[in-house]
Amino acid sequence: MLKKLFLIIMIGLLLQPNIYLANASTLEKTTVLNEQEQQEVENKDESQAKTSLTDYGKTINNKAEKPSTRAIEWTEEFDWSIQGFNLYAKPWLNYEYNQDITFQTKDATLGLNVGDTLEGYVDLSLTAIVDHKQATMFYGNKFMSDKIPGMYHNNVEFNFNLKAADSSAFEVKVVNVDFPDNVNPPSNTIGNKAKFYIKIKRLKKTVGKELEIPTKLTWKTSYYLQNGLTEHYIRNWQGYSYDKTYKIPLETEPTIETKDSVLYSTQSYNPKNNFVGGTDIDYNALKWDEKTMKVSGDVVDMTKPGDYKQRLTYTYVFQGKNKTVTSDYVVTVKEDKTDIKAINTTYYQGDTFDFKNGFVAAWDKDGNELPFNEEFAWIGGEATTVDMNTPGVTSVFYGLKNADNDLAYRNQTVTVLKDQSSLKTKPSTIYVGDSWIKKDNFVSATDMAGEPVEWASSAISTNGSKVDTSKPGTYKITYTYKGKFKSVDSTFTVDVIERPLEISVPDVVDFGKYSLGTRKTKLYWDDKNTITITDSAKKGWELSVQVKTNTDFSNYVYHQEQLVGTERIVIDEGKGTKVVSDELLNEELIYIDYADAKSLRTDNATFEWNITPSIKGVSE
Repeated sequence: MLKKLFLIIMIGLLLQPNIYLANASTLEKTTVLNEQEQQEVENKDESQAKTSLTDYGKTINNKAEKPSTRAIEWTEEFDWSIQGFNLYAKPWLNYEYNQDITFQTKDATLGLNVGDTLEGYVDLSLTAIVDHKQATMFYGNKFMSDKIPGMYHNNVEFNFNLKAADSSAFEVKVVNVDFPDNVNPPSNTIGNKAKFYIKIKRLKKTVGKELEIPTKLTWKTSYYLQNGLTEHYIRNWQGYSYDKTYKIPLETEPTIETKDSVLYSTQSYNPKNNFVGGTDIDYNALKWDEKTMKVSGDVVDMTKPGDYKQRLTYTYVFQGKNKTVTSDYVVTVKEDKTDIKAINTTYYQGDTFDFKNGFVAAWDKDGNELPFNEEFAWIGGEATTVDMNTPGVTSVFYGLKNADNDLAYRNQTVTVLKDQSSLKTKPSTIYVGDSWIKKDNFVSATDMAGEPVEWASSAISTNGSKVDTSKPGTYKITYTYKGKFKSVDSTFTVDVIERPLEISVPDVVDFGKYSLGTRKTKLYWDDKNTITITDSAKKGWELSVQVKTNTDFSNYVYHQEQLVGTERIVIDEGKGTKVVSDELLNEELIYIDYADAKSLRTDNATFEWNITPSIKGVSE
């Protein structure tokens, strides 16, 4: 028995004083420390917390699945210099880690305003139990207890790394780490605790209901035992790690959006039209709700142009408390300058109706002048057109819609008058050889309004008519008055005839005086009293005379000693034009003979001169 043990011990002298930690897949080698190294380790802090802060997030108490307890098998080979030559047969380390650790804070959520902060802590702890199997000493003695007397120095080293999910919107950092005063766990256990104080600060507005903060916890253990029999230090046992994401509730705020509006004095103000949209605290779309949405601000007077400030307030409930969110907008009221001007119009029959003739001007709601548009005008009643062929009055309308889509219009009239265009002419007779004067056949003309039209007007046309006056004939001539809307014709005839025989005698002839009882009883025609026969056609003529009144006087009127009397007598005859009074003198013409007069007398009488075509040669 002793030889066998001695052999084992001797073999152990040849081995390096190393300690091995092993499990099924990993073997970690750790060198046994000398006394100086042991002292350095003892002087080190018993607890170490390393934090890495790069992002922000949220914390909720999610309970992770707890992994099964893990046993670490370890074997120890001793240097013979260690007092007591104690041999521990495969001690075990069972660790426990509470994975339900949460982010502790007195505030429920992180505020929604930029600069809001949330402070809390994470309380981390790890406990490991050293489970020694029954140990056999060199001298055959056994420890009757699993507890090894002596002073334990043990520690669990933590490394707690935080990683924020969105560092652009949140700042997450560890502001302090606390360790408990009593860092030594009970006998036969090792462990440590650390309280990490964390501060989260909002850097900008965000959309979301929680902030995620991913973390990673890693740890490793060290164990030191010193008693009267042995002094032993083990470090760098196999490390462990655990990932956890804390979810921090964020206060959410509804959003509402409004828009400015411009209204005109003819319109009505409705705040609903300024509401654009929004979301509630659960990010559901908001609809207009008069129960939760109220409008305040200036009283909007649609009769007074100006800017009116308005505020839409949305009331909601968060964590049992009423809260509000607002959105401001401006309602600008302008005068509606929509207007149209038109006039009554008058037309004449045959004219073409045009709405534009009655249009004066139009302006839109902003006062901008608008050109004429056919949509601005329409005919009233059931009529669809204006009857331009029948005199009468028709109602027409001019209008356009204002800012409120109501019609601003004017009622005008269209009057159709009778076209009074006219032309009157007359027939005429001219003599062969005379000139035809076209104006002589024009009587009168009027325009559509009944106003006189002069012959010289270009609206009167003779249509190129011609008359040949070199010979007798009848010509049918048409004149035309070309009015604005209609033309009027007038037809007449021009007769060209031979010029008739004409006689020219003085109106009054004074034969002079006779002295009764004297020898000169005859009173002759004075040649100054010209008698002219005109025979342009040279067809021949016959001149006769008779006394028409004072038949008693006729007893004294003679021609070539022939009593003229009351019967017609031929005085002269001829062909062509002739001045009879120049050729017929004294008894050859007519004269007065008072030879038979017995008393004083004064005579007045009317002579009727006649000239007729000569009938000589007709029978021949």
